[in-house]
Amino acid sequence: MYTSEAFFSERALPANWSSTGNANEKMLFLCKDAVCEMDDYRPVGDKRQLGAYSLKGEQVLRGQANKQGKGRMNADRSIAETYYSRAMLSISGEDLPPGESLLARTTIRSVSDTDIPGAWLTKAQGCVQDGVCVRTMAAFLQWLAPQIDALKESRELEQLRKQKRDEYAERLPRVEHKRVYTAMADFFIGFEMFMRFAVDVEAIDEERADELREIFECAMLDVGAEQGKYIRSAKPEQQFLEGIAAILSSGRGYLCEAQTKFNESGVQDEVPQAPNEPSALGWTHGREHVQESGDSHTVTVIPSWIAKGKQIGWINTTPDGSIILLEPNAAFAEFHKLMSEQGVTVTNSRNRLYQLLSEKKLAVTDNDGSGSGKQTKIHGRNVRTIQIDAKWILTVTRDDEEYDYTKNGATNLVAQVTDE
Repeated sequence: MYTSEAFFSERALPANWSSTGNANEKMLFLCKDAVCEMDDYRPVGDKRQLGAYSLKGEQVLRGQANKQGKGRMNADRSIAETYYSRAMLSISGEDLPPGESLLARTTIRSVSDTDIPGAWLTKAQGCVQDGVCVRTMAAFLQWLAPQIDALKESRELEQLRKQKRDEYAERLPRVEHKRVYTAMADFFIGFEMFMRFAVDVEAIDEERADELREIFECAMLDVGAEQGKYIRSAKPEQQFLEGIAAILSSGRGYLCEAQTKFNESGVQDEVPQAPNEPSALGWTHGREHVQESGDSHTVTVIPSWIAKGKQIGWINTTPDGSIILLEPNAAFAEFHKLMSEQGVTVTNSRNRLYQLLSEKKLAVTDNDGSGSGKQTKIHGRNVRTIQIDAKWILTVTRDDEEYDYTKNGATNLVAQVTDE
């Protein structure tokens, strides 16, 4: 049998990410009703190793959130015992799990070296070494255990949980995922019960408990707001918009002018035309040298623009603003390549990603909900395009107070693009 000191200290934590997903799943099953610290989430290595790390994170974190284990079969094809998490999982690490869904199933707190005062940390470590934390937790559980059945039967905690969840949803409407409100309410229930215990055993009085509740509420709102930022940054539609912006600004891809242009003879110009503000749309400065006739020593230098990378679409400037018309396959391929190079897994298919853009009113993608692209006539030929208000890509707002796609009339502007 492990002692608490041997099994749970900074040098002997119960689980770590170098173990297999199945081993960690079993450990979380064994640590019933206890905190299980899983140390050092730090994806490293090549693309294959990063993919394996992501799968491990998916198995552990999603299983923890859903209270489900990975089903298995024995050699004789009978169903093996399934191990699911019965612990309260705490993770330390240097990186975050990928994807909006997994982030919504975690509660993240970023901690730097300066966040915890050294004197306070030393005092807390002394309490651990002296057994204060172990004795306090044991006393709390002994106080709570006789009340559990009555609390469940009265549904008091269930009602309090729903009340706090609704309260947090009202106070933090932009967290983006309902699971965050539920997690915040669960934290509150745990803290509230501990406050009742501390008052009951006369460790603190009710006035001090109220002060601590107020401090806790401020901390929860801070955590919830920070969680919302993490989730928004991991949303597929947000990643796509920022990815296309990076592709254009870095010269990995470019946009052409969608309006048909004609040369001096009145013939349609077949050469891709640089749009207005070409430097932001994948074009770079160039110089075209023209030899003047009749004088071999005279050379005229005409400023020009050179397209870089691959063409991923067009831009159409209207009196009301500019519309970016992405070619569905080319834009998604370049976006997928960019994300892969950064070790980020694109979890949505091409059509599903474009459907999300449409659902969020960020783009006009089609007429049938398939995400395959809207029929558009460009330079006399019909092509399918994903039509996006240029400001979502060229001037994506980072200010959380302004970062609300659906309230800025994007759909009305994009809808002005016709098939004419």
